[in-house]
Amino acid sequence: MKQERPGRGWVKAWAAIGCAVGLAAAHAVQPPNTVCFSVATPGVLGEFSYLDVTIQTGGPLVLDGWCVDTDTGILPNRVYTARVYSLGDPEVPGFFDAPGALDNLDLVLYILNQNYPGKTAPNGTLYTYGDVQRAIWSLVEDEQATGGLGSWRQARVNAILADAAANGEGYSPGCGDTTILILNPVAEGCDLQTPNTQTMAQIIIVEVPLECASIGDFVWQDFDYDGIQDAHEPGLAGVTVQLLDCLGNVLDETTTDADGYYLFANLIPGDYQIRVLAPDGYVLSPQDQGSDDAVDSDADADGFMACTTLEPGEHDPTWDAGLYLVPTNPGTGTPGYWKNHPAAWPVEVITIGGITYTKAEAIARLGWPDGDKRNTLFRALVCATLNVLIGNDSSCIAETIEAGNLWWATYAGSRVAANSAAWKLGEPLARMLDAYNNGRLCAPARR
Repeated sequence: MKQERPGRGWVKAWAAIGCAVGLAAAHAVQPPNTVCFSVATPGVLGEFSYLDVTIQTGGPLVLDGWCVDTDTGILPNRVYTARVYSLGDPEVPGFFDAPGALDNLDLVLYILNQNYPGKTAPNGTLYTYGDVQRAIWSLVEDEQATGGLGSWRQARVNAILADAAANGEGYSPGCGDTTILILNPVAEGCDLQTPNTQTMAQIIIVEVPLECASIGDFVWQDFDYDGIQDAHEPGLAGVTVQLLDCLGNVLDETTTDADGYYLFANLIPGDYQIRVLAPDGYVLSPQDQGSDDAVDSDADADGFMACTTLEPGEHDPTWDAGLYLVPTNPGTGTPGYWKNHPAAWPVEVITIGGITYTKAEAIARLGWPDGDKRNTLFRALVCATLNVLIGNDSSCIAETIEAGNLWWATYAGSRVAANSAAWKLGEPLARMLDAYNNGRLCAPARR
């Protein structure tokens, strides 16, 4: 059974915390992590952030950062220990002073994803990181600081806020954008075990790249109903596959391609599951059969697969499903059955490789010895032909029957030895036909 995989690196794990929720209305995804960090002020026109935030835990990693609260300072190049929060965590509302700040976080996300610094503002000057920081304070802080911003102009700030008001309502970051996490400094120095939770320095917003993920793989026709992908088993085209969240809500839908493959790409990292909808006449194969997870069927009887967590940048092509036709066949008979039940034959003559035999002639030849390998293939071919004629599914065997008739037309006139080149061609056909006659392919054996 598929299991959720552990994180594949500190950076991806961090990003997953923040991008699993888009806005403040979302619920918390997990308890806060604790990290050590320091800040530096870029101080250069055109820089993309107010602060450079260096995450030391598992890093170093430098992220773009912005201040939340004008009431509290933070010292550059000093190490702090901070709790890490995503937008949906219940502690987050207490970090902002402005009334309605939580309702403005979608606008903050929008602003940070427009990359204003260095672009030309309506008044012809260039936006700066100071303009962006002032705009953020306007949305989340009850006091507007004027110092420590570097170069900034209120006209440019107003233009940013107007753009956000017009276009940022309900904004949620997508692939290639950034989401945000919040660092709440609770101690000076690096102490990951600190019990402190009280804010003791400037609360910082950090931008985290949002790498998208994908999930998919393969839906195949399970001829022998065993829930394991075999070599005599093709992909099924046109099967509907749904992407769901782990509460069962359908998020997207696609169909398998000509070879049975499907893919859901450009997904926000988070928790997902797959459902395969069985076409008319088909049933889902048994789930989690065998010891090799790469070739089993992952769907349950209703087509649902297990919930899994997609991490930022992850491509997970491991979710397969087998489908088989509902057994409505009368069942296949073996050579022994057809030899001993002549009344069950649906025909009085049968044509093999262009040669027509009476029922009596064919039944007699079913008992001929295997020393001449023509008899081996004749026996399997006659029985497979009869099994199809009485109404069994032939989708998995029709081409083999055709190839067997061609082989018989070529080699019927001369004895065929087991070590001959002719039998190297005929033996795989005989094995396939025998599997069909014994109910191991697309039709069940007679009961």
